[in-house]
Amino acid sequence: MRRPGAMQRWSAEARPFLTALIGAEDELISRSERPAVVVRALCDQLDTAVVHARTWHVNHRCPDAKLGVYFNELISASQGMSAIMQLVAMEAPGGGWIENREVADKVGANLMDRIAQATRARRYLREWQYR
Repeated sequence: MRRPGAMQRWSAEARPFLTALIGAEDELISRSERPAVVVRALCDQLDTAVVHARTWHVNHRCPDAKLGVYFNELISASQGMSAIMQLVAMEAPGGGWIENREVADKVGANLMDRIAQATRARRYLREWQYR
């Protein structure tokens, strides 16, 4: 059973972690064509946001099971994006990996899957905020 006060409190406490996670994802994706040193730094930033969000979530169980699942989905998607982009940084150290057919074929579908996963989680989390 969901308690409105508990959910509001949980949501307010979760917001900084979600903001950091989403911001780090957006930064990484928007700069994914940059040289490897930049991509690796952005992966580190996203990895840190993942660790903080996961640690917080483990210690603060969500009163709404479905919302908790989507919180975990966003964490999982972020972790996957970071792993894929770390591979991109190794395969295309100069950046511009999208034009590199070999690298794009190797990671493109997986990256798009992680972006779609994150988008679904974000959409649900955003809709929940406006209930």
